[in-house]
Amino acid sequence: MADVIPMEKFNGKTLEEIEKLVNEYAGFHKIVDSADPNERVNLVNKRNDELGKVRQGLEGIVSKELGDKEYADKPTADKIVEILVAKGYEADKIKLAEDSKKKEEAISKYLASAGVDYTQLVKAIINTRKPTNVAELPDNHPLKTLVTYITNQLNDEARRIQYITQKIVSLGDVHAPAIAEAFNKYGGLRLDKRFAKPQEAIQTYSQIVQAKLAEYAAKDPNAVYNKAEIKKAA
Repeated sequence: MADVIPMEKFNGKTLEEIEKLVNEYAGFHKIVDSADPNERVNLVNKRNDELGKVRQGLEGIVSKELGDKEYADKPTADKIVEILVAKGYEADKIKLAEDSKKKEEAISKYLASAGVDYTQLVKAIINTRKPTNVAELPDNHPLKTLVTYITNQLNDEARRIQYITQKIVSLGDVHAPAIAEAFNKYGGLRLDKRFAKPQEAIQTYSQIVQAKLAEYAAKDPNAVYNKAEIKKAA
């Protein structure tokens, strides 16, 4: 795996730093397709399996609080949000305060970091019939947004990927040529560094990863990933 740049030290001003960041990002998406099962590796599928288990646990929280109800009432929706946020804070080893005012502030702060409005979230939970299968909710559903955010925060790799993505985009157009060059070098892209924007680099790389996943599955749908190779790669 590529060297990790400490978040607090990265300033995004040099080509070397940007290259290390993109190399790390590409490393998290390593896919090696081979006719030899022992040589096959798919870090993306491995991570998706791990994230799926975390998401199921969060869905279990919603299901438990909802019980036999078809629709959640306001107190139930509030409780679902509180428990989910408390679970999210576990990633930083933080517990929600017992004091109601401090707890409310902590919940609002976490939701803001997830890009979710509390009022809209509670309303969406109340208005959705049995919102226990988050994967089937619309992508813009506040509960899906929150659960996806928490899921990523509870997985070290996904959390790091989320950070790198935000960092690359935040560097802006002034660093776009260096970012495009780094993705060409470590991601196998052919971007024109004169015109490619950071967001375009990420989207193009994502498309290539999806194509590789499809090719990998087509060779042997049952071979999700090779655990021995994954362990060696980590």
